[in-house]
Amino acid sequence: MKRRIATVVIAAGLLATPVAVAAEPVRVTSAVNATRDDVDPNRTYATPALAVDPENPDHVAAVAVEIRSRTCGFLRSTNGGRTWTRPDASPMLGAYPFCFQTETGPAQAVVAFGRNGTLYYGYAGWDTADSISDWPMGQGGGWRGNVSVLVAKSTDFGDSWQTTVVRDARGLQGDAQENNRPVSTLLVDTRGPEDVVYVGWAATKRDRNRPMMAVSGDAGRTWSDPIDLTGGYFEDEAVRQGIARAMRTDRTPAVNAIDFSWPEFTLDSRGTLYSIWAARTFRGPQLDQSGAYLSRSTDGGRTFAVREISPIPDTLYYPEWPGRPRAAPRGPCTWSMRRKACRGPGGWTTSSTGARSTVATPGASP
Repeated sequence: MKRRIATVVIAAGLLATPVAVAAEPVRVTSAVNATRDDVDPNRTYATPALAVDPENPDHVAAVAVEIRSRTCGFLRSTNGGRTWTRPDASPMLGAYPFCFQTETGPAQAVVAFGRNGTLYYGYAGWDTADSISDWPMGQGGGWRGNVSVLVAKSTDFGDSWQTTVVRDARGLQGDAQENNRPVSTLLVDTRGPEDVVYVGWAATKRDRNRPMMAVSGDAGRTWSDPIDLTGGYFEDEAVRQGIARAMRTDRTPAVNAIDFSWPEFTLDSRGTLYSIWAARTFRGPQLDQSGAYLSRSTDGGRTFAVREISPIPDTLYYPEWPGRPRAAPRGPCTWSMRRKACRGPGGWTTSSTGARSTVATPGASP
């Protein structure tokens, strides 16, 4: 019988090159086995999430998720991804030892750099007892029941970690149970006296789900209460009636009947926070036949203005911010719905089923 072994393989040449349009063609070296230190024949690793220190591009951080043990590990490179090591310390809190869940789509954990090489690591944490639930959300630990949001911080490139529970779902019962997964996006604003850290995730209860976020204004020591990125946008019945017309149905959907994706973040040079996410009128394993929406905050995530940027049902899949982790200096960065994106004279437009929607004129508020 043949046994399949999964390892974390990374192309070093890509890591050593910043994500931007370079004057010379990007050179890709041979792939590197970043987990060669793990000799367990049963090892099975998920796709890694990566971050490059903007102050020292030789320092690269990676999330290493081992599926069989359901744990999120950490790998680091000090030479631009050519070689990798795994520190002894773990970003995972002992009381929340597992992170892996199926059916989430993005990376199982996220990582980002702040100033002076400070590293932040976000994940959805749970223990076996958290998954003991009558909630009909599939089978197996982490697929149902209470899952919490955690962010770890390291100031010594992973030699030690301080981990904080951002959203604690442990012990919630009945309709209050909360499944916070995936933790999909982590962003650090280094413009002020301390790092401002944003973390986003999808929060699911028995009767509804929402794209959510929390913010830390003190470099990850304390966190805000969860913030709903939809900003009450769908409370407006006229908005939901428009969705019904787009779906060619006479029934206006209730707010809690709308299905949401997880969020993705970006910042512009003025510190304006943008989040993109999707919504649709039915539940299912993949978020096709949805619309894409943009949340914009000019006050550090305390409040959001929301607008539609691609109508239901024109979006095929999860919207995302491609390329650079920050937006253009004058306004929102380009974005993609895994169909097609282009820049016209009036701003950024997208095209999916032939319809077009102007997103934002560069320099103007969305």
